[in-house]
Amino acid sequence: MMPGQKQGGAVFLLLMIFYKPACILLLLLEVLFAIRAMGQKNCVVLFPKTERSQRKQAQDFEKWLEKKSEAAFQEASSMEDTMLIPVVVHVIHNGEPYGMGGNLPDEQIFSQIRVINEDFSRRNPDTLQTPDAFRSVARGIPVRFVLAKQDPDGEPSNGIVRLDGGRAFWMQPELDLTMKGLSRWNPDRYLNIWVANIVSSSAEGKLLGYASFPVQSGLDDLSDDGQESEEQDGVVVHSEHFGSAEDENEAAGILFPSLAGSAGANRGRTLTHELGHFFGLYHTFNPEGLCRGPGDYCEDTPAQRNPNRQGCNHLRVSCESGAMQIQNYMDYSPDECMNLFTRDQTGRMKTVLQNSPRRWSLVNAIGAQDPSVSERVLDAGIVSVASPSVVHGSDTAVFVLNVENKGTLEVNSLVFELLRGQEVLHRQLLVNLRIPPNSVRAVSVGEVTGFGEGEHEIDVMVSSPNGEEDADLSDNRKAHRFKVAYRKGQLPFGERFDELLSDWTSFSSEKRISWERGEEDGEYFFELEHEESDAQEEVWLVSPIFDFSVLANGLLRFELRGRQQESLRMEIFVVSGFPEYYTGDIFDLAEVTADWNGHLLDLSEFANGEQRHVRLAFRLELPAYAGVVQLDNLNFYESYQRHTQRPDELVEAPLGQFAVFPNPSVQGVFNLNFNYEAEKSVKVEVLDLAGRLLLREEYGRVLNQTFRYELGEEMQSILIVRIITEDGVAVRQVMMR
Repeated sequence: MMPGQKQGGAVFLLLMIFYKPACILLLLLEVLFAIRAMGQKNCVVLFPKTERSQRKQAQDFEKWLEKKSEAAFQEASSMEDTMLIPVVVHVIHNGEPYGMGGNLPDEQIFSQIRVINEDFSRRNPDTLQTPDAFRSVARGIPVRFVLAKQDPDGEPSNGIVRLDGGRAFWMQPELDLTMKGLSRWNPDRYLNIWVANIVSSSAEGKLLGYASFPVQSGLDDLSDDGQESEEQDGVVVHSEHFGSAEDENEAAGILFPSLAGSAGANRGRTLTHELGHFFGLYHTFNPEGLCRGPGDYCEDTPAQRNPNRQGCNHLRVSCESGAMQIQNYMDYSPDECMNLFTRDQTGRMKTVLQNSPRRWSLVNAIGAQDPSVSERVLDAGIVSVASPSVVHGSDTAVFVLNVENKGTLEVNSLVFELLRGQEVLHRQLLVNLRIPPNSVRAVSVGEVTGFGEGEHEIDVMVSSPNGEEDADLSDNRKAHRFKVAYRKGQLPFGERFDELLSDWTSFSSEKRISWERGEEDGEYFFELEHEESDAQEEVWLVSPIFDFSVLANGLLRFELRGRQQESLRMEIFVVSGFPEYYTGDIFDLAEVTADWNGHLLDLSEFANGEQRHVRLAFRLELPAYAGVVQLDNLNFYESYQRHTQRPDELVEAPLGQFAVFPNPSVQGVFNLNFNYEAEKSVKVEVLDLAGRLLLREEYGRVLNQTFRYELGEEMQSILIVRIITEDGVAVRQVMMR
């Protein structure tokens, strides 16, 4: 229901209603002027009060526009300095939870902003679908829409306002007179966009959206009718047609439920269309069904008798001027058909942006700029809890948080708390953090003790940045689950990624991709697949915490391959202690090649000491181009010869390689190390020389593991260690002293 015209006749469909008695007049006028297409695309443009004043305003507007800039009209598509326009999106919902119904998720709003930026700059991917006949006149305009970075008071903002309207749907007059007044930012400095479940009061068709026309924004040389429309200036879009379904990602949990039933209008082009009206464009079709008249005042949009509602057939002909330009954003075509503005259309919009009040004042307005750094804003929140996921062999957990500083000041201290409901399990002051504004850092809390074996569900919370109140408490608390497993198995270890891992952590600088389990011909591995993007991304894969103090030495072996356009290298960090970030020793750089390539690292310098908490961290700096990196067969081996007094004591066992160390034992303590090529079920028996059984243990799925045994200082003898598997029996002697 948009008051555009293509060839002659009135260009206006709906009046701006300011008094309740006028609702009857509104209904009559909609019956007279509405496009009668039940269930089809309809939109509205807000004009002054009477039909007579509508016609007068349109005539005056065209005279004004022609007088202002003929040159800009013809060459508006030359990409000059980008004009930033701050946008505030008012989400009017009915009390639904975030992300459901009319309470659209942030990602859906970001999706819509992406669409209008691509469409107006003509960087939309579907420009290739523009027919050759119109390719020469298709143009972009140097405009970029930015979600407001600060509100009218100068406070930081994300440009999104959410308001519970308390009803399931809104008629256009009610929304204009009620909700806009409750949620509106200065229209001289912000482009206000309201998103709600809107309906047509005439029931003649579905109302997708409507917009204010520039004649209401106080233009000189125009009549004064309708100047009070400043209170309604902006754009309204139905919540079922806001954002693009093409940006949904079910695997990442990014879904837009409101778009589910909106085929044909679910790619964000409704807002592109309405913004065209907001910047002075009419429909490309004639509302009176004629082929004569001034039309939309654009010479390069062919005459068109009626709106296109018949799909994407680009050969359709309406008037003698030839094929219809159904690809134009100002038609009623399905979203997938639309892909262009023309030279004359962008000329009109640029002239409006350069001259019309409440249009030119939007350009590079303060809302598009970052808040003043002179203002003190302290705002820290938890992005994710990176660790722990599984704690092995201890009741001590080490917490690592990814903390984001969204304020304007560096965050140097935080209060860290673990909570179960309202009960505070642990509280600690974290200092020397040095988290710059607008950045994310991994913060290691250190050891927290007292967790029993099993699953734990707690809340992790940070507060009081730099000892002061946090500006936004909504992101300060995260639920977290981890497991404590008391088991004897320690290093060495082996990992073939045959099962999903819960004790390895993957995270990235841009929070877009992570390591996932891949499969090929029945073989599993860890895989990192990245798409082409505009920026590099740093991706980490971090091991659980290992206790290196039980080792005398060790070697780490793994296999790596990838498909890249250029050479790529992986950094391996060995991190001991609890650094602020994974900035330990860079131990090696492993090259990623097209074939599986084995890499071997000597980690002996971290063993046989006090290193009870050691992580292995693999880092890749991914370039902008696409590629795949795969990691498999991660094994930590013990170099057994160093554990014995005489090298000839190490004998290859018939069941595969294993070793006992130290031998002789120290104070009745020794370790049994296995290094099998495939997982085995193992039974371990320890006997004295008289054949008496002193100890028996059974283990399932043993691969590369070490088990520790404490038989006591009083044990002064030679013991027999017997290893039993389905393949047979092997024996070792251990001298106790």
